[in-house]
Amino acid sequence: MVTTGFGVAFLAAALLFGGLAVERSLLLRRWLPYYALGIPLGRVLLPIPTAPKGGGSTAMVRWEVCEDAVLYWAEPRTRSAPMGLHGRIQLVRRGSTVALEVFWAPPWVLVFAALWLIGLGLLRGEGWLTVPVGSSMVLGIAVLYWRSALTAARELRWAFVKGED
Repeated sequence: MVTTGFGVAFLAAALLFGGLAVERSLLLRRWLPYYALGIPLGRVLLPIPTAPKGGGSTAMVRWEVCEDAVLYWAEPRTRSAPMGLHGRIQLVRRGSTVALEVFWAPPWVLVFAALWLIGLGLLRGEGWLTVPVGSSMVLGIAVLYWRSALTAARELRWAFVKGED
């Protein structure tokens, strides 16, 4: 077991960067179970007349139709969305329109890192410091990524209505 400060820091950094690399791989391969781990957006988008086909991009994200859903993810080269933002838009046929149920997710490794910080601090008796810091990290990640997901969902809906790729 690693007990030195340097050893713990090195282990944490290795797990963080390794986890981010694994998440990026899952995003780029469009592994459906990974996209299924989304949080509901909490906002209702107006329905669209027809379901989108194929794939494309907006100013913020790239997207691709996969079965009865649209998968979307942040394009790293554009830097207009936070790294690792991804999600799924479930396409639900309702009469003559298609409803959009939007789910989003941050890179889970960042959330787990903050929770790990809280847990480790509690185990070492330093919860007075790590609980507020880790909680602030989780809250900041949630707010930043939720706002970006909302903007991306609006862009995607507009792209679907216009029929752009």
